[in-house]
Amino acid sequence: MCQGLVMAHGDIGMRKIPLTNTKEQMQNVTTKQLKMEVMKAFSNTQGPIDDNVQLYFKGQKLDNDRSPLSEYGIQHESVIQVVRRVHGG
Repeated sequence: MCQGLVMAHGDIGMRKIPLTNTKEQMQNVTTKQLKMEVMKAFSNTQGPIDDNVQLYFKGQKLDNDRSPLSEYGIQHESVIQVVRRVHGG
C-alpha cells in the first residue's frame, strides 16, 4: 500500500502521484524527485512539460531541489500546486 502519495493540482488538471511505499521513505524524497514525477504525470495530457514548472505547498515555493519534502511539511496525501511559468510579456 502506498504511504507516500501526493496530489498535484494545476491549470492542467489534477493527478495522484505515488512516490514511495512507506512513510519513512517519504521523508527522504527530494523536491527535485517530486518535480520529475510531476512532469512525468502531466506530460501525457498537454504535451511535454519542461523545467518551466514551479511547485508550491501551502503558498511556499519549493525552490531548493535538494531539500527533502519533509522540510516543507509535505506528507502522504498533501496537495501540491503546479504552476507553469510563462515567458514573454
